[in-house]
Formats: sequence, structure tokens, C-alpha cells
Amino acid sequence: MYFDPNCKFSQQQTETIIRNIKLLKNVHFYFFTNKSFITMNEFKEYYKLGNYKNITVGRDYTNYFSKEFSAYSYPWLVIYNKQQKLKKVIIGGTDIETIKNLTSANPS
Repeated sequence: MYFDPNCKFSQQQTETIIRNIKLLKNVHFYFFTNKSFITMNEFKEYYKLGNYKNITVGRDYTNYFSKEFSAYSYPWLVIYNKQQKLKKVIIGGTDIETIKNLTSANPS
């Protein structure tokens, strides 16, 4: 999930994921931002993202994602299957059922 720590929609999506983390225990989330390391770390600490084994937080310090995907808003959820094939890009927040359905065992 590409996010901005100060974006209310990124915050809402993070809260939705955390609230339903047990339903998504087999999904690995990579939260990343191009904002400062300090701001990213404050977000990580506020939501206690380090407490979840299936969440990794990092900084896109080269702005690769925003250039590659022409990202212009937050959050962006990019869903890949187990074969690392892109399944879907969701611009803006989404519900847990959509995430569950897109990350199910179906490899397509």
C-alpha cells in the first residue's frame, strides 16, 4: 500500500486493515511512502505496525512507485498473486472483502 502518513484516506485504510488483520493473516502487506523517514516512522509507531508479522513498512526514497504507476493520490493498493503477477491496482481505499477476494488462493 502506497500511503501518505498525513492523508486521512491512508489512515482510514490502515485502520480498516488493522481492524481486520485476523481475516488477512495470510496476506503480506508492504506499506511504503515517499515521505520523510521520520514521518513514516511516526505513522508506523502510531498504528503499531511493527506488531504485525504480515506488515512491512518502508520508504520509497527514489519515488519509484509514483513514477512507475503515475501515482497522484493516496492510498494505492497494488495486489499481486503468489506468482508475483499483478492482479489489480486500487486507487483510494477499499473494503476488506475486496482485499480478501483479490488475495485468495486463486492464482489468476
